[in-house]
Amino acid sequence: MLKADSCDDANLDFATGYEGQTVAFKGSIRHMARHGDYETRYDFLLGPGDEGANTTIGPAFKYEDVNTGNLNLTGKKIPATVGVGDKFRFIAEVREFNAAQCLFFLHPVSTEVR
Repeated sequence: MLKADSCDDANLDFATGYEGQTVAFKGSIRHMARHGDYETRYDFLLGPGDEGANTTIGPAFKYEDVNTGNLNLTGKKIPATVGVGDKFRFIAEVREFNAAQCLFFLHPVSTEVR
């Protein structure tokens, strides 16, 4: 599943079957932008693997309108800030897959630094 094309029908099937359930994957932050006019709320684009902004394989995951506190960071060396390229083990609740945008919408449960 983590190596499927970001627009593959398997993504919709997975999201439908796992909606509301918790999933975990190793990944990195592909992109991070302020949510609207907020100073401390962000939209995070996440990808599987360790490539950050250079991720080209696998689905695109999005946390929308969250602050860094919502990430619930765990691990031995918790950073003061997070950014593009940072690597984590994401644990998240599956919300939906938007086929038009080829995006999985997730809600963060915990984020382990790796």
